[in-house]
Amino acid sequence: SPKRLIVSSDYELQFLVAHLDLKAQTSSDTPYRHRDRCSKSNLYGGLVSSVHELRDLKGIRGAYFLFPDVSIRSVGTYTIQIKLFRITP
Repeated sequence: SPKRLIVSSDYELQFLVAHLDLKAQTSSDTPYRHRDRCSKSNLYGGLVSSVHELRDLKGIRGAYFLFPDVSIRSVGTYTIQIKLFRITP
């Protein structure tokens, strides 16, 4: 089950890091040789992001993780998993 990460101050935000991974591939039309490959070889680009303090369209401040150049090599249906880590100072 997912766990909640509680951030108690703005100071702690700078120590948060998110990492992307492919959790599963569910497409049956993907060639057999690609279904058995490690999912990490299908996902490439900047897979790690630090937190960015930005404002949404309503002007409300929030913490966001940006992954502008992530791509998947093989055609199929995937689930992207995001893992959030706190790096201790």
